[in-house]
Amino acid sequence: MKSIFFCTAFLLVVAATNACAATNYYFFCDSCSTEQNYRDYGVANTPQAAGQDLVDIYNRTSHIGYHINITREYDNELHRYHTIITSSAFTTAQNAQYNATIQLFSAGKFPVEIGEYPSPGSGYMPGTESFGSSTPEAIGSVVSRTLGVLGVLRTLGAWELVKEMFGVYPTAVVLFPNGDVAMYTVVNPAGGSLSVVYQAGTSRNANGDPLDPPAHGGNYVHGGTSDGQGHFNNRVDLLPGGLSYLSCSYVLHDDGSKTLIGCYQY
Repeated sequence: MKSIFFCTAFLLVVAATNACAATNYYFFCDSCSTEQNYRDYGVANTPQAAGQDLVDIYNRTSHIGYHINITREYDNELHRYHTIITSSAFTTAQNAQYNATIQLFSAGKFPVEIGEYPSPGSGYMPGTESFGSSTPEAIGSVVSRTLGVLGVLRTLGAWELVKEMFGVYPTAVVLFPNGDVAMYTVVNPAGGSLSVVYQAGTSRNANGDPLDPPAHGGNYVHGGTSDGQGHFNNRVDLLPGGLSYLSCSYVLHDDGSKTLIGCYQY
């Protein structure tokens, strides 16, 4: 089992209980400009003890990061540590992932559509027509897939580092095919039943009417079926200012025509 704890200066440490395992560290260093700066920062901010440390350091200003591998071995004759350091720059994609993650947290909310997966040809999530099996685990899985499409980091350590910077997790505004909307706090970008937490009081139907308890028992996971004329769809647009969304629901008929149900802002 791994334990997670925070240190100063936006540092996240993920330490394994196995003493032989490497320890992962995540830092922001906005003053680091050269590779040597990153190496020095990594050495200075990790424990001076025998073992291997895998350090990711990202500069939020230059949008450049480095992986630092630090191995410390104790010399019994000289009574000091011998340090071996290797480093490599983040790829362009890795730098972009950190930047996209920071922008996501800055926006605070992002839309997630339940239905067809982001990857073409992979079909529909089981139960989305009737919502009988849209569990928090399934919702978390689709949220994770959406984050991947958005180019966001799905490494828990880096995710927690950015969360420490902003103080709060981002919110997934989840749109169901029957027109319902519910909001979830994303605590783990990797997906699964514990990756999202429903925000009480946020579930609405296609008309914006509350769907909270007693009807749904306090943990919204499904919203019933459509009215038989077709199925509901949602469109969400980011409004000016970047913090509000407009949800419009409509019935799609067999002949391809649409009947608008209504729109509401949240």
